[in-house]
Amino acid sequence: MLCNNCENPICVTVCPVKASYRRRDGIVLVDPHRCIGCRYCMAVCPYDARYVNPRVNIVEKCYWCDHRVDQGLKPACVRSCPTQARIFGDLNDPGSEIGRLLASSPAQVIKPEMGTYPKVFYVEADLDALKTERKEQDGH
Repeated sequence: MLCNNCENPICVTVCPVKASYRRRDGIVLVDPHRCIGCRYCMAVCPYDARYVNPRVNIVEKCYWCDHRVDQGLKPACVRSCPTQARIFGDLNDPGSEIGRLLASSPAQVIKPEMGTYPKVFYVEADLDALKTERKEQDGH
């Protein structure tokens, strides 16, 4: 699952060594020099967005290509998507592409009940139908 770079990230609050943190621009990161691989952040992430790198035994996740964002570029997944299905931008700027899209189209987030305020939006998606389909595939 894609990291939702939550406004209220549970993963940050449970990290005993403060390896997980949220930047001013909202990107949630893991400091590889601080992470002890305890996996608390993995256990609480409602989006299953974290994994253990077996080479170094620390927790990692998608960083939204923070190195690219710092240079004013889009994340690689956004840049390389052949159908332009992903849009990245400043949610606080109503004039940005993402701001205009969210103002004009119905959008949902995954697991809003968790109170994490995820920053990944699914535009014109029926997430309830997707949940039902997954349950049926899993035999539940």
